[in-house]
Amino acid sequence: MRLALLAVLALSLAGCGGSGGGSYAQELSTTLASVSAPASLDAGTLAKLAREYASVADRVGRLTPPAAVAQPHAQLVASLHAYANDLATAATLTTNQPAFTGEMARAQADAQAWTAALQQIRSQGYAA
Repeated sequence: MRLALLAVLALSLAGCGGSGGGSYAQELSTTLASVSAPASLDAGTLAKLAREYASVADRVGRLTPPAAVAQPHAQLVASLHAYANDLATAATLTTNQPAFTGEMARAQADAQAWTAALQQIRSQGYAA
């Protein structure tokens, strides 16, 4: 589970540097690239990552998307917030393996949801 989540994070953050699609694309890519890839999933790292994703979700939520990507942008913001919440909860459950595993499964699902939304945005040419 931990390796799968780290792989999702690495793939999600890869390619967030350059972009087409103007200032929205550049701001989106820069904001997403600001999240650090975790080296581990201990409580402290998860709590820090949760704060980073919450900040990113807020910053992405303040962007005004082009009409062509308004729906996936809204899904991206919602999924980023859910992911941040999942990570924050998981950080408190590291000593309870069954609960931690369940929360990380939710986090992985939310990570897949925000990466799918980002892929939709990319497919329209508004992010790298």
